[in-house]
Amino acid sequence: MAERLPDAEVLENDISPIQPSWVPPKVFFEVDDFNGPWLQTPNSYDFIHECDCHAAVKDWGKLAENVFKTLKPGGQRESQEHTVEITTDDDSVPEDNILKQCCAAYFGPKDPVDKEIGAFNLINMVNAAEDFTTTA
Repeated sequence: MAERLPDAEVLENDISPIQPSWVPPKVFFEVDDFNGPWLQTPNSYDFIHECDCHAAVKDWGKLAENVFKTLKPGGQRESQEHTVEITTDDDSVPEDNILKQCCAAYFGPKDPVDKEIGAFNLINMVNAAEDFTTTA
């Protein structure tokens, strides 16, 4: 985001103090638990992006309330949650199931760019597996 919008200030909130050694100018980090009280000023953010929070969110309603309180009027929230392959013990999910088709894009894309995105997604999921299975 900071590279696309060089005039923007970007604040990353993470529960762990692990940040990259180099970041673009105007990128700041804050170690905090978004499940607790929010200290951000109401109506102060243009955009809030959350990603891979599904294992950490204790109360989705409270998170949404805090996000919308913190956004400026007209601000936007984006939530991205990744999934894994859709399967059942008895193979009862039909091949034309839309969720199954979407998940297949991560595991066997034919397009080289999609294949590279899938490889990075796999690395992300493997690196986060412990957190996803031990949180909340």
